[in-house]
Amino acid sequence: MQFFFVVALGRSGTEMISTLLQLDQRACVHHEPHEYDAKIVGLRRARLFDQALDGLLESRFDELISGMDGRYEIYGEVNSYLRYETDWLTRRFSAPLVRIYRDGREFVRSSYSRPVYTAQDGNLPILPCNDDPAARRWSSMTRFEKLCWYWNHTNSYLADHVPAGGKMERALTEYDYFHERILEPLGLEVPEESWSNLVSRPRNTSSRYNREQLIRRLFSRTRRAASPGSIPHWSKWNDEMTRQFWSICGDTMTRLGYT
Repeated sequence: MQFFFVVALGRSGTEMISTLLQLDQRACVHHEPHEYDAKIVGLRRARLFDQALDGLLESRFDELISGMDGRYEIYGEVNSYLRYETDWLTRRFSAPLVRIYRDGREFVRSSYSRPVYTAQDGNLPILPCNDDPAARRWSSMTRFEKLCWYWNHTNSYLADHVPAGGKMERALTEYDYFHERILEPLGLEVPEESWSNLVSRPRNTSSRYNREQLIRRLFSRTRRAASPGSIPHWSKWNDEMTRQFWSICGDTMTRLGYT
């Protein structure tokens, strides 16, 4: 049995990427299959109970492997909650890892309508450690700034730990990019026709307008009816919001190829 893992920050297209990878008939692919993974990510980031978490993950995958019936050659997870487990996964499986990332401006706008960094969030929040400059001013930061920090921290971390990966926006709209950045590093095979039918993108069309329309359509399917608030599209942010975003996220945005 071969293994692979795709990691990302939430709200970065992981569910759709998982669905695309399931098109490889040799692979059993799951999207965030264990509910308690959502608790692990916060504890690991807080550097709490590391030994206990190692044991929990070991038991989780031992149970998984023992229950496999041999129908598949490959097992993979697309799991945002395993994003701080890259070293553990590499030691345990020697498996290929790929990271998915999304334009930070779209992430912040999308996440603002979710409960992240609100009293309604049921998960342990991801907070800056003491050696992070943001720790000193965290209590005075706005929720917008905290979401900017969240995107920047996670994607900077993953860029340092997982060399292979690509932009969600292009992986869902350009087959050659998807093949080169996602399929090849994972050793998977998904025909272009199958990929195209799933993302419902007209062939030979790659305009920015169609890309943005596709991404909005995909994410609108998971939008919650009740939300803590909303902010406009980043093209309509005021000068202060734009300044705050680029002050916090600018280096990582440039590193990932966003302008």
